[in-house]
Amino acid sequence: MAAVYSFSILPAFATTPSFHQNSERLVTNTSPAALSTTSPTKTAVETATGTMADTMTVTVTATAAPGGGDTGLPTTSIVGIALGSAAAAVALTLCAIALLYLKRRRLHPTDPDASSDTSPEIFVPETSTRELGPDNGFTGLPTCLLLDGRSCSEIEFELGAITWCHFQSHVRTFYHLDNVSVTPSTLHASLRKLHLTDATCHMIARLAIDPKTRYLTIRHLLARVIFSNLDTHNITSLSLLPPTVKELFLSRATFRVDGRPPRFETAVRSWHRITALLLHENPPSREFFKPPPSVKSQIDELATVLQESLVHFVRKDNDDQHDHLTFIIERSVKLGYEVYAHPNEWEFIFPEDEEALFVTPGLNLITDDRGVPHDPPFVALDPEIVAIKDARN
Repeated sequence: MAAVYSFSILPAFATTPSFHQNSERLVTNTSPAALSTTSPTKTAVETATGTMADTMTVTVTATAAPGGGDTGLPTTSIVGIALGSAAAAVALTLCAIALLYLKRRRLHPTDPDASSDTSPEIFVPETSTRELGPDNGFTGLPTCLLLDGRSCSEIEFELGAITWCHFQSHVRTFYHLDNVSVTPSTLHASLRKLHLTDATCHMIARLAIDPKTRYLTIRHLLARVIFSNLDTHNITSLSLLPPTVKELFLSRATFRVDGRPPRFETAVRSWHRITALLLHENPPSREFFKPPPSVKSQIDELATVLQESLVHFVRKDNDDQHDHLTFIIERSVKLGYEVYAHPNEWEFIFPEDEEALFVTPGLNLITDDRGVPHDPPFVALDPEIVAIKDARN
């Protein structure tokens, strides 16, 4: 007598003929060539799945002994074996799936810093190298970092007022037209301390000793020395610009090289404007940049060096000459700091001419208020030039 125990935990569709036909087709199509091209992980998954399917339907047949005794296993043992096999198949399948997941993760690693789906999206604007180019000037510099500046006409008017009113009044009030005993070589040596070229020193020494051209020459000397030390394009140890700018320029040879790359020029212009904002006594006001108290020592130093050349022509009956010289330098520095921090880039013009002297430097407008360069630079103010022969008449 045979007893048949059948336990099936397969889903209903697994008992259908189509399921068995598909299973037979799967086994039939698994050739050695096909297996050789299958990844180890995929093979493990298919094997585990097949084992699970085979063990989830268990049919146990027990044949009775001739004497009527039962020689098969107890029913509870059979059930335990069936359930254990099913559990082992499930565990093997899960291990295969885990191995497949780990392999795919190694092939396609994820960014640990990547944000989750629930994180807020952060907008990052696209940038290009063109934004740093000279054509775009201060495109990347917010306008809130730029201080206010006078109009071009106001700057031109103020420069003319300083050179024609203050400089001319200073010269006529404090210097004489008498003959002097100083030699051209002595005067040349003191002029060299002002960082003037040899040719300029020779010309000024010769014309200053001549009473007919002395006033014109002293006005020229004041205009050249004072405003050249307020220009960002030619910084020396006597510069009247903020000490931060002066020290950086003198410490880096790159700043003193002609023909610097346009991108470097753009960076320097941006740095000048940001420095002016940071040194401003009240940045939120965005008012004109006023000279800090520390510039007083720079003014005194320049006045002292200038005095070595001017002392030979000072009136004997006037003791206020040095104080007034300091005053006109301070007045010039006030304008120079506004030009330095202006949204536009300016450059003073110092023409060289053997037959004439300038009494007011010119002004070039290098960029507009957005930092975009003018090519060529725009001449905002022509230098005021006086012919030497006219001064002698």
